[in-house]
Amino acid sequence: MKAIALLYFCLIISANAQAIEQSCQGDDCVQVATNIGTINVVGGTLQIAVNNGIVSVFGDPEDELKINDYDIKVKNLEVQIQKSLDTITTQEKRHISDQEKLVKGWEYAKNLVKELGKLNKRIAYLDEKNTLTKQIQAARKRFDLPRAKALLKQKQEQDDDTAAETAYQLAELQRHDLEYLDADTNYKKAIYLDPDNAVYLSAAGNNAYTLGDFPDAKKLHERALAIDLKTFGEAHPDVARDRNNLGTACYVLGEYRKAITYYELALASDIKNYGEAHPDVAIDRNNLGGAWYSLGEYRKAVTYYELALASDIKTYGDAHPDVATDRNNLALVWEALGEHYQAIDLFEQALASDLATYGETHPDVAIRRNNLGTAWSALGEYRKAIDLFELALASDLKTFGEAHPNVATDRNNLAGAWQALGEYRKAIDLFELTLASNIKTYGEDHPEVAIKRNNLGAAWQALGEYRKAIDLFELTLASDINPFGNTHPNVAIDRNNLGSAWTALGEYIKAISYFELAYDTLNANPNYGPEHPSTKTLLANLSDAKSQLGSQGKSP
Repeated sequence: MKAIALLYFCLIISANAQAIEQSCQGDDCVQVATNIGTINVVGGTLQIAVNNGIVSVFGDPEDELKINDYDIKVKNLEVQIQKSLDTITTQEKRHISDQEKLVKGWEYAKNLVKELGKLNKRIAYLDEKNTLTKQIQAARKRFDLPRAKALLKQKQEQDDDTAAETAYQLAELQRHDLEYLDADTNYKKAIYLDPDNAVYLSAAGNNAYTLGDFPDAKKLHERALAIDLKTFGEAHPDVARDRNNLGTACYVLGEYRKAITYYELALASDIKNYGEAHPDVAIDRNNLGGAWYSLGEYRKAVTYYELALASDIKTYGDAHPDVATDRNNLALVWEALGEHYQAIDLFEQALASDLATYGETHPDVAIRRNNLGTAWSALGEYRKAIDLFELALASDLKTFGEAHPNVATDRNNLAGAWQALGEYRKAIDLFELTLASNIKTYGEDHPEVAIKRNNLGAAWQALGEYRKAIDLFELTLASDINPFGNTHPNVAIDRNNLGSAWTALGEYIKAISYFELAYDTLNANPNYGPEHPSTKTLLANLSDAKSQLGSQGKSP
């Protein structure tokens, strides 16, 4: 009697990064690449390079004459980039390679220029004639964030009509500098003073998402969407942005159908506003692919992921981190469809790209190794998989520590491989660590907790501890029905596993009822059908239970 395990849960990451122009010179190509990203500023350009851990910002000599306060801007920008990198290093507790410093530094600088440009357009909201406002504007133009933030705090103390905007602009700079808790305070202050401002609500929602407060993020994005719909109507880009953000909040809360509804509306709007080839359209499609994947609608997910990948290759080139993410996401779906070699090819491309971009110790590299390991496991290459899982686990422990969800995923996958090799006690120890970690992270009823309980139950069943397995499988089934409904493949697998455990205990009538419900679900699902291995396993389990019941002279 076969149980069907949900042993592998792999991370899906959708990013909105930008392209970076890369080059290397001489011997530096071997050890430290010289990578330069161009930043457009008023009157000219600046460039960023990293060599031997040192961040440098410079510009073309001709541009130097065009950029006001050039030397001061460069120095301030270098200081801000280094501060941001130091903060990231402290938060992640790991070494950041020169290659990753370049990417993060370039993204920080580019986003800073964009952010300051956006805020400078809002200068009228701060009362342009105010002396402090003029000083704030001058500090921002010189990339002097510490002074700009200090002046905004000073302005907060004034009792004027721009207090809400002051709080919002301060929060934006704090968020950019990774000061999320301080930013949250000021976003909430802005909303308190101006509760119907969709800009404030949307920004606060994004910050709440970063802090992991997903219910609050959802509420804030719902309010922003309602206001923007009333202000702009259906077709405005801000409405598409709100729907995409709200869809993401629903997604992380396990509300996949709601997420799809919002993502589809955002996609239709963005295609109309920007055309097929825009990066925002690729992000919408990536998000839709992830939601359909989570619902087990793999063919739909493939369609969206392939379109996103083709678009991002055209936009960014083959070696960009976003393209690696797209390949990883597409590989996950091919893996779910049983196309293991196709998945392995994509995982290996994504891994090679991220190794070149970030080096050995980056979390994305650990994710790629994890996912590649799941594909090799599916082909029975468990020793290969274990090597990859152990590398991923060691890296993530160093990066995040014991309690992080990525570490739980690594242990879950490693446990699955050991279980496949018959090392059940090793597997159970790892599954129990994984389950405890996920309960602490997500609470009792999250889909990931259901997966970990299912896997632990399968390991106990393999050791003949059927009652322990049944208790875990019943909790899993109850948890999965809540977000997915009765017809989801995960629910069918839960029922199959309960049927297998009851069969082992000789409770054939109970087992048959579970097998029949599970078989009907998978047989009717267009992504499974009668020829899928899981469906065939269920049919065999059902036939076996009926046969054993018949041998007792009973009928179901």
